[in-house]
Amino acid sequence: MTEKFICMMTRTLALLFVIANLQLGAQSNSPLSKHASVSGDAAEWQRYTVDDEDFSVFLPVMPAMATSSMYIDRTRTRRERIIAAYENGVVYSVVTYEKKSLSLQDLIRPLITSSEPSSATPTVTVDGVAGQSFRFENEDLIRANQIFETSQHLYVFSAMGSKLGDPVNGIPKFFSSISFVKNRQGTRVIDGPGEQPTLNSQTNPADPAVFSGRDVTRKVRVATKPEPYYTEEARRHQ
Repeated sequence: MTEKFICMMTRTLALLFVIANLQLGAQSNSPLSKHASVSGDAAEWQRYTVDDEDFSVFLPVMPAMATSSMYIDRTRTRRERIIAAYENGVVYSVVTYEKKSLSLQDLIRPLITSSEPSSATPTVTVDGVAGQSFRFENEDLIRANQIFETSQHLYVFSAMGSKLGDPVNGIPKFFSSISFVKNRQGTRVIDGPGEQPTLNSQTNPADPAVFSGRDVTRKVRVATKPEPYYTEEARRHQ
């Protein structure tokens, strides 16, 4: 179970990085990028929360959310959620887990043992809830994570962004807004695609620019090639 969980976390982190680079790359490489702007200003961030969870947090737009039930064994499941929003080259996400057959160390281990291990910082405490903070940075990107454990849930707050965007301003705003107060305030998030970043009308999606390898400074690279993952029901029908 632990190995499967580590693979899932690694795929999630890689997917968030790919989303950030694809979104930002499409904007920065376009000859019309000087006239294009992504909707949503950092000053307009709003607080969001989810029913049956313990947290609220500021995000730049209404986030996408997906809720699933993962099999612990043949008779028990664990509810898991992924909540994510994008702005200016940065993906902000919250991954939530019911605390069933899963510990805080299970969440921390992938960040330490991945191919891009994060540096840990001293314990962080928010509204009496203890957690741990991690950060990774190279010439291309910044990735930060804060992991918390409440009485019923485990939470991974993540921000990952290309340095071509604006990670320096958005990432601190995201983490400083995390709250675990009992009387949570904020807009309720439900499962769905959320608000997608859009370019203004001056761009022309019907006539996208095409670039060769000579026209760009950064080559395309494979971020991850994960093995397929099957639910217990899918395995039974193989």
